[in-house]
Amino acid sequence: MSTITMKKSIQFLFLLFVFLLPVQTQFIYQETIINAEKYQFETQAIFGTELLLGLIVLLTIISFFQNFKKREKKFTADEKTNLGIFAALLSICAANCFFADNSSLAFYKFTQLILGATVAIIAVTSQVGIKKICVALAASGVVQAIFAVWQFATQSVFNCKWLGMAAQDPAILGTSVIEQNSERLLRAYGTMPHPNLLAGFLTICLLATLFLITKLKGGRRIIAIIGFAIIFLGLLLTFSRAGLIAFFAGFAIWIIFTLKNRLPAKPLLISFAISIVLSIVFGVATFDFTKTRIIGGRLEQISTEQRLSEFQESTTILNNDWLTGSGLGNYTLSLKNQFPDKHAWEYQPPHNAFWLFIIEFGVIQGAIILLTLFGFIFWAIKSTPESLEKYFSMALATAWLILAGLDHYFISFWTGIIIFGLIMGIILNNRIGKRSK
Repeated sequence: MSTITMKKSIQFLFLLFVFLLPVQTQFIYQETIINAEKYQFETQAIFGTELLLGLIVLLTIISFFQNFKKREKKFTADEKTNLGIFAALLSICAANCFFADNSSLAFYKFTQLILGATVAIIAVTSQVGIKKICVALAASGVVQAIFAVWQFATQSVFNCKWLGMAAQDPAILGTSVIEQNSERLLRAYGTMPHPNLLAGFLTICLLATLFLITKLKGGRRIIAIIGFAIIFLGLLLTFSRAGLIAFFAGFAIWIIFTLKNRLPAKPLLISFAISIVLSIVFGVATFDFTKTRIIGGRLEQISTEQRLSEFQESTTILNNDWLTGSGLGNYTLSLKNQFPDKHAWEYQPPHNAFWLFIIEFGVIQGAIILLTLFGFIFWAIKSTPESLEKYFSMALATAWLILAGLDHYFISFWTGIIIFGLIMGIILNNRIGKRSK
């Protein structure tokens, strides 16, 4: 295979991977049962998207060795520093797995983290380009939003093993719903395992679509705006407060810096107006349920109490293993050992990815990794020249910080890990792309 053909194949497969990211097709090879109930957080599986990513990694390695002798320039100082930091962080993560109670589960999660980092690397090295990645995200977001609209309209989620979707009925306990008096309204899942994860993904898709709106002209911009409206409707149908807060916070950062530096802001302002109008119309159409979601009802009160309880339990687990941590992916196992008489669904990670990371890695290791990660993101954005690309990166980072601070899926779910890897890839791509011009 020629170099050009190989490069195009990698780029096509990577864009396909981005588009298929929400699909949860998987082969479960080790299922966990707790008190006669299936338990997802300790279940080990191979995802269809994981196999596709494996193929992309293989082709990338082959391409690297094909072009190794042709490489004219050596690694830059920045590249050497980044590779050194990456190797050091991986070493810390690998060492953590050996101290975990369940090393198999820890290495399973470690593999997912490596693949998440690989996504960021391939997003840059494949030279696929930010615009194409954003097109793939926008297209995927539209498809997920259509699923969301269908699920909301039919008040059901159909079972489909080929998409990795489990049936959901609002009348059955355990389904994510909004409750008003005796009526239960289904929150949209898309093809995701939970509405909150769908909301996080759609938030990133919305910001990617905004980037396209700022870059495209004429009919293509109109198509992007229509896509934006559809995806935003999908986000509303998840009834995710964290998703909406993260989106509007990232959007606000983008608009503020665009106006401050006197860059073209009309496309952003039009999109902002559309999101506000849709929010008002949706709020009026579902007033009772939206009001319940905002001010809190019975289920919201239960959710708040559960999250407070999760934090208290996690503090107990951290006190037991503050130095080495519970082990990557082992938090719920430690929780089960500490409180053995609960139902499977009661063993939940704390809804804060950063806190969960500290608990699983220990105070010292966790703090080192997180501070390094925050510093790396700050450096990548700060060193990007003033541009729409920089403000796009700032919006993504802001949204990620909020979402990760209010939920755990960026470390506990395969899809969440890959979404973060993709965010990092876009931020690095923005930096490299603008500095090379």
